[in-house]
Amino acid sequence: MKIKLFLLLTTLLFAGNVFAWGWEDFKEEAASPYTTDARYALYGGTLVTVTLAIFEDSVVDPFQKNKSVIKLLEVHRTGVIY
Repeated sequence: MKIKLFLLLTTLLFAGNVFAWGWEDFKEEAASPYTTDARYALYGGTLVTVTLAIFEDSVVDPFQKNKSVIKLLEVHRTGVIY
């Protein structure tokens, strides 16, 4: 109960600070990844994320299959299921 009250009060405290900015400040801060030199890291991270999302099945499925075979062999060798 004390944790819930603490979280509620903390949330209300920080939620009040949300309105301290004006709309123009909000737009400027929201656009900062695109208008500063951080855009190169943003573009690179986006490219890597989209590439991994597209090729997820061809990368993840073989790894999971290999990992499950290794785990089965380990269980067979040791006799311990974990």
